[in-house]
Order: sequence, then C-alpha cells, then structure tokens
Amino acid sequence: MTTAPPVRELQKSYGTKAMALAIGIGLVFLIFGQKAVCRGLVLGALFSTINFVLMAQTLHLKLNHDRSKASLSALGNILFRYTFMAVPLFLAIKFPRFDLVATVTGLFMVQTVILADHLSRHFLFSWRK
Repeated sequence: MTTAPPVRELQKSYGTKAMALAIGIGLVFLIFGQKAVCRGLVLGALFSTINFVLMAQTLHLKLNHDRSKASLSALGNILFRYTFMAVPLFLAIKFPRFDLVATVTGLFMVQTVILADHLSRHFLFSWRK
C-alpha cells in the first residue's frame, strides 16, 4: 500500500514551501554575514521536511495491524523520528558552524507553513462570505 496522490501533493507543497521559506530567510541572514544562522535554519528545515515525509510514508504501516501491534509500531516510529530530529540538534550543539536557535526554528518550519496555510485559507474564505 502506498501513499495516496493527494497526500503526496500535500507533502510536496508543504515541503517545498518550508524549504523555500528557510532558504529565503537564510539568504537574508547570509547577506548580513550570519552564516551560522543561515546554515542552522536550512539544516533544521531540511530535517523537518524529511521527518514530515517519513511520517506520511509510514502512516499506512500502523493502520493494518491489530491494536497492540499498531501501538508498538507507532511507538517505534515516534522514537525513530525523534532520534532523527535529534541529529540536527546534536550537530548544532557540537559544531559552531550551526546556530542552535536557528536550527530549532528550522525544525518547526513545516509546522509553521502548515499553520500559515491553514490560517490564510480560513481568513481568506471567511472574508469572502
């Protein structure tokens, strides 16, 4: 069982917007000489986007099992994704090339894009009525 096309379109849309936003903001910081902030933001956004895709790709694995197997599968998936999300945090803490605050901000880039998309749709449609 594979991911449905509408889900893939959402992944592509949100991932593209998150990376474009991170790169755009990163370029502004790069222009002002803040290379570490630029790197941290893009690193966090990259891992955020990959995490979002992984979450959608493994969703179907939890739906075909009985309750105990699905719960165990979900727990394993969450632990794997949290470990995956810890990689950019570790890199930002370990290496001064990456700004920690910018990396954390980048890790929330997909969520920020989803929230902004939802709010813009809600307010645009509510004002048209």
